[in-house]
Amino acid sequence: MSANFTKFGRKVILDHFLGRIAYAFPVNVYMALFVADPTDEGLLSGELSQAGYARVEISALLGDVVLASGIISNSALIEFGPAGEDWPEISAIGIMDSATIGAGNMIMFGPPVTTRIVVQGEPFQIQIGQFTTRLR
Repeated sequence: MSANFTKFGRKVILDHFLGRIAYAFPVNVYMALFVADPTDEGLLSGELSQAGYARVEISALLGDVVLASGIISNSALIEFGPAGEDWPEISAIGIMDSATIGAGNMIMFGPPVTTRIVVQGEPFQIQIGQFTTRLR
């Protein structure tokens, strides 16, 4: 997955680092799954709500940013579920500042490496190195 910043994400990064408005960055960030593109508006209406789904805290699952490329990726498996019922097709992923489904601010978003429907009893997994992003 390659991620894009939402309008919110771009605003807080620029305001903070250019000395306009201090932003208290979250201690942890969470990955959320969506059935519809949340766009750079960070729309939460397409987030999963089926049985077995919860946002996953990913801060400890990320490696350090590679200085030469500016890329950060997951250094550990990211796993959702298992699904308590069939989940619809996962077509987008969001990085959130809250663990609560349907709440918080989306910082980044993008498509998964592959979309898929998760059937009851199975997890949705993002293998090591499949989540990558960088500032552009």
